[in-house]
Amino acid sequence: MLFSRCLLLGLTFAAVFFAPVVADIADPFIDEGGGGPVFPLADEVLAHGGEFGDDVVLLGAVGNVITALPDYPSDLASGKRSYPVRRGQWLARRHALELLAISAACSGLVLPVTRVGAALLAVPVLAVAALAVPLLGSADAENRAECERFGMIVAGAAHLLVVLWSVGFVVLGLRGG
Repeated sequence: MLFSRCLLLGLTFAAVFFAPVVADIADPFIDEGGGGPVFPLADEVLAHGGEFGDDVVLLGAVGNVITALPDYPSDLASGKRSYPVRRGQWLARRHALELLAISAACSGLVLPVTRVGAALLAVPVLAVAALAVPLLGSADAENRAECERFGMIVAGAAHLLVVLWSVGFVVLGLRGG
């Protein structure tokens, strides 16, 4: 019971803290209609996807940030309002890792599994993502090799999470549950 309350408190804190981050990432793409030309799928997923949709949108935000990181110098020079330009490269990298960790930790919301099952899904993803932590301070766009290494590690961890969710859905389908 205590674990459930701590998890609920942690997820509530994360939702309150990261909602502005996700909104800030999406801001340049959203018009008065809500979704803009780039995020109609995100609108659809948020409207009908439930908890699974929320995790997919978090992973989309991770992808948006890591693909914008190498373009930081040109975005800054042209006045483009990408997330790394508005928040800084280090903070953008940190937020990408944090949003990925939240998505992995919420695997129990995606698949109807126990806490142990959700942890088993999250551990390999977090292990891969942990490889990017030492690069937080050095993976600026000016250091192209480190920036690309950071992006590949984080993207690989996000893809691993989606593959694990997919395998989980297949296993549950084969079990009839």
